[in-house]
Amino acid sequence: MSTKDWLEKDYYKMLGVSKDASEDEIKKAFRKLARKYHPDANKDNPEAEQRFKEISEANSVIGDAKTRAEYDEARSLFGSGYRFQAGAGGRPGAGPSMEDVFGSAGAGGSISDLLGGLFGQGGSQGFGNAPGFGAQGFRVPRPGADVETRAVLSLADALSGVQVSLPTGGGGQAKVRIPAGVKDGQRIRVKGRGQPGIDGGPHGDLFVVVAVKAQPPFGCKGKSLTLSAPITFAEAALGAEIEVPTLDGSVVKLRIPAGTPSGRVFRAKGKGVAGGDLLVSVEVQIPATLTEEAKQALQSYEELVGQENPRAALLEAAKEDR
Repeated sequence: MSTKDWLEKDYYKMLGVSKDASEDEIKKAFRKLARKYHPDANKDNPEAEQRFKEISEANSVIGDAKTRAEYDEARSLFGSGYRFQAGAGGRPGAGPSMEDVFGSAGAGGSISDLLGGLFGQGGSQGFGNAPGFGAQGFRVPRPGADVETRAVLSLADALSGVQVSLPTGGGGQAKVRIPAGVKDGQRIRVKGRGQPGIDGGPHGDLFVVVAVKAQPPFGCKGKSLTLSAPITFAEAALGAEIEVPTLDGSVVKLRIPAGTPSGRVFRAKGKGVAGGDLLVSVEVQIPATLTEEAKQALQSYEELVGQENPRAALLEAAKEDR
């Protein structure tokens, strides 16, 4: 961001806080607005995306104690509404111009020299050809660039959480704590661990994109381990005790009650990862081929039970709709 932004933009107003707000108040205000205007929650709203950029810019300045102090000092000297143009008068309602504040440049040095001495920087660097400055200007602290990196996790680490060492750009490394229950593709922001700032500005942020390695037949749901286990028609109808594997190679026994439907989920508490649960979904397997004896046995079963058409209610409901 440029010095022009610092002098023309009211970052406190952007975040909806007072100029004497505490660091904690600024942090809370930013988080609240970031959740409201984050692009992921407003995919078809370009205005929300622009608002998110504005509050992020504001937070990068007044959310850091050092840059906030420099921002406050600059605005106290020029006042809010300062305009970047030389000469008195100017447009109606504008703040004071450079000459309004310092007087004519010919009264003892250039405006750039005055600003350079004020901020401790060489007068020949900064804006370049900004209006009213010619080729002169002054430098202000700027945040460092954000860095994005990738963390590849095992299923166990994703469920239990883990600390990893990741590159931050420029040869640096950062230890990052990945929370338990992280999802594949999730993006984690680590504030202040990106590239160093320019001219004393704050560091950029580090964004970690998580990739969770598949480990069939297991999956995950939140902080729980998941598994799909096949059972026979007889086991579903009559009930049974079955064994299923866990991620560490051991097995756990599950009691399947009689009349269990396909898709029912059983919870084995503490049999997941790091004290989490194992969620087992049972899938009733229907044989593709039957012997003649098996066919006769099923026909006898159907005659014995004498079940009504299981689709009778479905057909009746369809008739009522017409």
